[in-house]
Amino acid sequence: EPRWRCNLDEPYANTLLERALARIGSGDSVLRVYLMAHLAHGSQDSMPVEKRTALLDESVAMARRLDDPRALIESLRLHLSVDRTPARIGWRVETLDEMLRLAQRVDDKQLTLDVLAFRIYDLVALGDVASWSRDLDAHQRVADEIHEPFYTYCARAMTVARAINSGD
Repeated sequence: EPRWRCNLDEPYANTLLERALARIGSGDSVLRVYLMAHLAHGSQDSMPVEKRTALLDESVAMARRLDDPRALIESLRLHLSVDRTPARIGWRVETLDEMLRLAQRVDDKQLTLDVLAFRIYDLVALGDVASWSRDLDAHQRVADEIHEPFYTYCARAMTVARAINSGD
């Protein structure tokens, strides 16, 4: 996944994902959700957009059928990461709202922080200062709860960005 985080194509990993998908069969499974979503994400430069979108849509639909919140969050997260066009920002914020509810449902604070950070990014792009500020305060509270240095750093950095934005 390190290359994928930078949206770089990884042909060897993609070949392994394709082989794994072929071996597990076509039935619904959490493993299939993850494999399809990661294949689509890892194939951004080598797979036609329509095929990649269909694969991501199917991974989301399968995760919903399986009622697996973690698989659904992961497939939605990867869908969001490859669909960053300005025209889709409303869909991304709605999707992030759903992901946040799911992260809170499974009581995963790190996942909650990741989703909040994603949502803050899009709220800033929308210029929705009130929602950005609300989410940043929530992010700060959760980061303070878990005492994880990376999330504390992120919260502090975003707080500084908010202060600069507001002229403080």
